[in-house]
Amino acid sequence: KRQIRTYLDGVPVEKFKNIIIGYEPVWTVGVNKNLTVVALKKNVTYIKELINKLYNVDIPVVYGGSINSSNIEKFNKIECVDGFLVGGASLKPAFTNIVNAYSKKFNI
Repeated sequence: KRQIRTYLDGVPVEKFKNIIIGYEPVWTVGVNKNLTVVALKKNVTYIKELINKLYNVDIPVVYGGSINSSNIEKFNKIECVDGFLVGGASLKPAFTNIVNAYSKKFNI
């Protein structure tokens, strides 16, 4: 809540349409660990509901916790997650599997 208020308080509401929240717990950065599906859904839902309550807007939330071709399918099933921040996996040939899985979710 503190981080959201720190960065969003004072932003004119008309500018919110240009904002996307990137969510990644600090303990997942660079260590090839990620949240459980249940925890990710709970946290993203909390972020979205808090922003809606504080600012009366809906903002997309993307997840960036060690997304790779082995876990994209399970995270892609979480409806409240609007996308993914892919780090090192984007440099590997299997990145196409991530793109294809995401594309299926949105019929792209």
